[in-house]
Amino acid sequence: GALVVYIPLWLLSSQGDAFHLEASSPWMLGAIPFLLGVGIYLWCAWQFTFAGRGTPAPIDPPKHLVTRGLYRVVRNPIYVGVSAALIGEALLFHELRLALYAALVFVFFHLWVVLVEEPLLRQKFGASYQDYCAQVPRWIPHLPIWQRKRSSVN
Repeated sequence: GALVVYIPLWLLSSQGDAFHLEASSPWMLGAIPFLLGVGIYLWCAWQFTFAGRGTPAPIDPPKHLVTRGLYRVVRNPIYVGVSAALIGEALLFHELRLALYAALVFVFFHLWVVLVEEPLLRQKFGASYQDYCAQVPRWIPHLPIWQRKRSSVN
């Protein structure tokens, strides 16, 4: 909520400018990545709760490695979803400050994943996480292995 709602709202209102959306504007296409990003986050939170037996919150992380759903096509779909939502907001409001904020958030996500999260997951889940990393890319989604194998046979 803070990353996608409160900070962008603060950035939009920090200059004292009134911000608004024009429903007829081509910038309304920003609603697509915004809604997609929110949907991705919600789906992943569901997966963390029921498959991982935890939450996206660092105070209650999943107890089991989640490799189903969107986690079959990219290792960090929550971060991808949040980044998409932020890009959508930058487009919706046609606001450079939000685009720069989205870029900074993604850089933070990348550094966090590489320097903190992945080493912790390697330590917690061992070989199963190593195998998962070998099969699923960190940021750019791909077809799950079973779909690639099936399509190469046809």
